[in-house]
Amino acid sequence: MEFEWYFRDHLFRSMNKGLSRLEISTIPKTLVDTYLRFRNANVDEISILLHSAIENLVQRNVITQDDTNIKLKGKLTRKQCGKCFYVCYVSENEPLSCFRCSNVELRDFPIKKTTKPGSKSEEDLGLGHSNKPN
Repeated sequence: MEFEWYFRDHLFRSMNKGLSRLEISTIPKTLVDTYLRFRNANVDEISILLHSAIENLVQRNVITQDDTNIKLKGKLTRKQCGKCFYVCYVSENEPLSCFRCSNVELRDFPIKKTTKPGSKSEEDLGLGHSNKPN
């Protein structure tokens, strides 16, 4: 389960960079290079864990797999459980519940800041980028 969390994190970050298809053979080295948790891990061991995680995510309708690539089947969102505070990367094709405690009360993570009534927005302070002519 811990490895799958890192793999989902990698998928989420790749999706945010506009990548929805990843070459399977490059993923283990990328995980070793990216995540401190895997710095001293053997790439072959990571490959074994990866294949298990891919199987699980294919079964859960999160990704598809062909001979050399995986592809996201839908958007991943980052949510935090309201009960145990676990951060989950949930596909739009999965039930919305915490992977740790099964609670269904998940909120966006990080929590988006809202402007308090009566306070100045970034645009009011001249910090925002507006398309309005001056």
